[in-house]
Amino acid sequence: MAFAIAARCPKARVIAWEASPFPFAFCWLRQRLAGRPNLVLRFGDFHQADLRHASLTVTYLWTGAMTRLATKFDAELPTGAEVISHTFAWRGREPEETRVADDLYRTKVYRYRATA
Repeated sequence: MAFAIAARCPKARVIAWEASPFPFAFCWLRQRLAGRPNLVLRFGDFHQADLRHASLTVTYLWTGAMTRLATKFDAELPTGAEVISHTFAWRGREPEETRVADDLYRTKVYRYRATA
């Protein structure tokens, strides 16, 4: 998703976090071969990310990780920042918008706004 976001938003600084070695290695190689100048790849736990200046956070994480991130989002995201979650809802929050992807699984994509 990071490459697609970086391509679609060339003026934005896109920072992608990946904690699994194989997907990170694949992304690192892709970035080296045909990278996006506005994309920064980081290996490690997303909890290390500083979100105080983020205007948009995109996640593709399981429900447990979304629940764990809720405290971080509440503490760090500036008011009005958007959170887009692919597949997994942010429990305890009402999305501003829910869309259904035109894919085999009719995947839900949720859009939230930080209220700090």
